Amino acid sequence: MFEDRGEALLRIVEELANELRRERVRVTLDSSLEGDLGFDSLTRMELLLRIERAFSASLPDLALTTALTPRDLLRLLRAEAQPLAAEPPAEVPGRALEEVSAPADAATLIAALDRHADAHPDRLHVHLYGEGGSEEKITYAALRGGARRAAAALRERGLE
Repeated sequence: MFEDRGEALLRIVEELANELRRERVRVTLDSSLEGDLGFDSLTRMELLLRIERAFSASLPDLALTTALTPRDLLRLLRAEAQPLAAEPPAEVPGRALEEVSAPADAATLIAALDRHADAHPDRLHVHLYGEGGSEEKITYAALRGGARRAAAALRERGLE
């Protein structure tokens, strides 16, 4: 069973790597997620979601930062995976989620966030689900506020 999971896991990692690079990538259990495959934190999050869906399991939050190779993910999957709880809600209770398109005239991510935060500051942007069923809801206004606080802290430390 470990080998079957390993093969399935490698297919998932390889599929994502091929999508990112738009070329065929050979992935082994010892491929570096960052160095060999170029997976940044957002790509790793997507990878974890795909793995959890494929194996109907929930990996610990630390998998995002501690797993350096597919072999590490396989160990975590084998040792620590818990059955998934019910799927997160597809909509906010009492209100269907409407599609929000990116502002066509926004040239940067910051400009797009500002437009969304100005247009609908209290609109839910993302649900973050943690271990144990904890949930954090982040609105566009909260996201912009957090981004501004982070930028101010970086400026205070001399980063321009």
